[in-house]
Amino acid sequence: LALPDQSNQLTHAWRSSDAQLVVLDHELRVVLWSEGMAKVMSNFRPAQGTSIQGLPFLSANARQRTVAALEVVMREEGALGDAAVAQVAITTAPNVSLHLVTPISTGAQEEVLLSMTAIKMKPLATATTVAEGPCHLLIMGK
Repeated sequence: LALPDQSNQLTHAWRSSDAQLVVLDHELRVVLWSEGMAKVMSNFRPAQGTSIQGLPFLSANARQRTVAALEVVMREEGALGDAAVAQVAITTAPNVSLHLVTPISTGAQEEVLLSMTAIKMKPLATATTVAEGPCHLLIMGK
């Protein structure tokens, strides 16, 4: 098991990463949104706890497809620990698309289509929250 400070270091590393990383909790709410995601989304950063349903998808169909794909991953058996999950995400084929639109408040609405890999992981603790729930999802861009 990772000690809390190790987990917080990983959380900080992921949050400040240029990679496109999102961590969702077991109810598909945002736990972590990386700088890389903010960059491709014209500095859009959803608040911690925002439901996947609340993200700016291009369409209702795009939202439904993404949620359905994430729910399939969430139903898989087992959950990887911090150390293994990023390695597996890097080597696993994409299994979810995020088809989002940058919010008009960022200046201009632009479509963002990301091909990503979602992997079920053990809950990630952040500086402001303890690791809770049965599992989290790491979603990593390719």
